[in-house]
Amino acid sequence: MIRAEDVVAVPVLPSTMKAANKLGTFAPNAKSYMGGDRQLDGAIGEVVVKQYLEELGYPTVFSATEDYDCDLIMTSGERKIRVDVKTKRRDTWHVHQMVSSFEGSVQASSLQEIADKNVDVYIFVNLAYDKESNDYECAYIMGGMSKTRFLERAIQKRVGDHDPSNDLTSIADNFNIFYRELNQIT
Repeated sequence: MIRAEDVVAVPVLPSTMKAANKLGTFAPNAKSYMGGDRQLDGAIGEVVVKQYLEELGYPTVFSATEDYDCDLIMTSGERKIRVDVKTKRRDTWHVHQMVSSFEGSVQASSLQEIADKNVDVYIFVNLAYDKESNDYECAYIMGGMSKTRFLERAIQKRVGDHDPSNDLTSIADNFNIFYRELNQIT
C-alpha cells in the first residue's frame, strides 16, 4: 500500500521535455485513451520513470517495439522486466488527495486483453499541469503493480461510466486501480 510520503515527485525540467519530444512523432493513435492527443504526457511519464529507475540502479531502456505493450525494459539482476508506464495529466495535484481517492487506468475491453499484453509491471504517474501557464509542473511517480496483481484487483470502467478519480466520463473501456493499492518503487 502506497502512502503519500512514498510518492516520488520529479520536476519536469527543460531536459525532460527535450527527451520526451525525442521519443517520436505524436500522431493520432487509435490505441491511445485520448486518441493520441496526450502522447507528450505519456512520453514525459516514460522519461521520468526511466530516469528514476536508473537512479535506483536498474539499467533501463526504452522499448523498441511498435506494439505499445510496454514502454521500458528494466534489468534487475539477470531478469528483464517489461514496464508499461501509465500517465494521467492532472490539474489537481495535492499528493494526499491523489493517494487517497485517485485511480490509474489501463485501457482494455477485457481482462484477457490485459493478460495478453507483453508486460510484467505497470507504473503509474500523475503529471501536474497548469492550464493557465500551459506548463508541466511536476511528475508524481505514484507507484507500481505487477500485471498479475493488477488483473486480480482492477475495477472495470466501460465507455460512458463516470470516473470519480478525475470527474470524467470514460471515453474508452478500461480497468482502474486506486493509487493507494500500489507498491512503492524501490
